[in-house]
Amino acid sequence: MNDTNNNMDDLEKQVEDLLNLCDKLTQSNGTLRSTVDGLKTERSGLIQQKDKARTHIESMITRLKSMEQNT
Repeated sequence: MNDTNNNMDDLEKQVEDLLNLCDKLTQSNGTLRSTVDGLKTERSGLIQQKDKARTHIESMITRLKSMEQNT
């Protein structure tokens, strides 16, 4: 009977540990999802900045070529 109680206690402890692990993983997953969302937003902004810089540089090159041809 004592072995059965010990086995049940061990099983309860394992189940409790698994539930705690599930809670930690759920929290960690939420944090990671938030981080990913933030990084996606940041990436989008950086792409927009890059495109704006590219357009500006292309415009400057065009103006320089135009000035070069006029001289």
